[in-house]
Amino acid sequence: MHLKRDVSPPGIQRILPPVPAFVVVACLTLSVFGCGKPRRRTTPVRFGPLSSLPGTAPLPLQLTRNELEASIVASLMKRVAGRPDSLDAAARVETNVVPILDRVLALPANMRALRAIAASRHEPFSAARARWEGLLAADIYIESGGLPDAISPAGAVGVSQWMPSSGRGMGLHVDAAASTDLTAQISALQSQGTGGTAPGSPAALAASRIAMLTAERAKADERYNPDLAIAAQTGYLLSEWQHLPAADWLMQAYHGGAGGVKRLIDLFLGASTSTAASIARGAGGSRLSYPMIYFGCSPTSHVRAFTYLYSRSDDHRYYWWKLLAAMQLLAVYRKSPAAAAAEWSQLAPGRLMEAAWYPAGMQQAIPDMPTLLRARAQGVLVPVASSAALAAEPAPLDPIHAEPYACVRPETLGALKLLAAIYRRAGGQARLQLGDLTITVAYQRLQVAKWPDSLQAQPAPEMPDGSATVGPPPAFNYHTTGIAADVLQPKSRLEQLRLLWALGALSDRGIIAWVRSSSGGPARYHLVPNPAYRLALQKVASTGKLPRL
Repeated sequence: MHLKRDVSPPGIQRILPPVPAFVVVACLTLSVFGCGKPRRRTTPVRFGPLSSLPGTAPLPLQLTRNELEASIVASLMKRVAGRPDSLDAAARVETNVVPILDRVLALPANMRALRAIAASRHEPFSAARARWEGLLAADIYIESGGLPDAISPAGAVGVSQWMPSSGRGMGLHVDAAASTDLTAQISALQSQGTGGTAPGSPAALAASRIAMLTAERAKADERYNPDLAIAAQTGYLLSEWQHLPAADWLMQAYHGGAGGVKRLIDLFLGASTSTAASIARGAGGSRLSYPMIYFGCSPTSHVRAFTYLYSRSDDHRYYWWKLLAAMQLLAVYRKSPAAAAAEWSQLAPGRLMEAAWYPAGMQQAIPDMPTLLRARAQGVLVPVASSAALAAEPAPLDPIHAEPYACVRPETLGALKLLAAIYRRAGGQARLQLGDLTITVAYQRLQVAKWPDSLQAQPAPEMPDGSATVGPPPAFNYHTTGIAADVLQPKSRLEQLRLLWALGALSDRGIIAWVRSSSGGPARYHLVPNPAYRLALQKVASTGKLPRL
């Protein structure tokens, strides 16, 4: 039976964050008014806030290190726990993976390794064992969702996502040719969709055949055997502790390679030494942690380490904190699946963060140009003027009305000004080019006609009980509310990295949420402001005065 103790990281208590830097909006009754066509032309259109949150929180720009780490974990909850399959993955890990981990960690060799690690950290053995089980379970949750037949685009296989050569190196039998052939047979049977479950029916026969082929494949390719794959993963990580004696660095190396860890540390310290020694004494004689380097390098400090770290994927850069977020999700699920389901639904599964922050967005979609002009006249939307920092050239499909489209909600303008200021202070030289700002539903139809694949509707995820989750459908475009803005990707690679750093500075604090996008136009960063900071961001927009950064 697996451990029941809570192995969540210190300071993180719930899926929804305990700090005001991340506020999920869900299941709210909003006091808003529709912005459809009025009955008479002289009747003003009334607009209200998209969110019923007070929006009075001060901008969290001055946070302690612990507060900032907690904020980063909270900001990643959407990415980690807000997928349509997050609950199913948590259930698989808790039901199928954790019992295997219990057995594997109880093996004599692993027990000896755990005792040595506990002694090196001056902590009780039980705490070390619980932490390792939590980290391993979280890693499997992130990498495979606990699916024993998971296959990544790169060819990594199974719950532990072993590549063929790496798996063989850890003693797993991998017959790649037989594995590929059996996988093709299984996929062909799964795609038939014959229907029916009665004994002797085509579906029952196919299911029996699939089960037989799956068992055969697990023998030919032991990466598909969860017990063996997890045992290999656990043994490998415990053995690597002597080279990477810290969980944060060990997991970063497991995800992105030990060579990458060494290179990042060497660039940060400005010297090449053994990785273990650098970790143990690299911070002025004290332990050098991954967060120390993440927070310590920037476009103006430890520039070579910054350039290398930000040239790697966002997924790798945040991997340690994603693990902590996954640990928290699993801890909540372990205690109460119903509570985890309630939290999950508030994250608007399958949609962007804006759907959770502004669940009533559809009620304020702007249908046409006359409505947009009235919103501007009432001050609900404010113009975005080109300046030394920002260049607004929105709505290329309707050049006649280009100027009216150059507007956003005041809090969005405040977020753009704040982003531009951080980018400039990080050495950014170019003006930030803005793409889509506010558009109308009518304009969105033009976009769909030109880029039909970019705005395709997806089936709305459902709660486990079959009820719909919060927020609008996945295809709803928040540009039609004025709350979203797109910043185009700079042409220069260095300027791209500087902008990524500025975006991270705001999203790490939960002030904005952003995603990369390249469908339906040029590469860009789509962002929305957090409604918790509405008034503070509006003040930035109206006064032009930026808070101390």
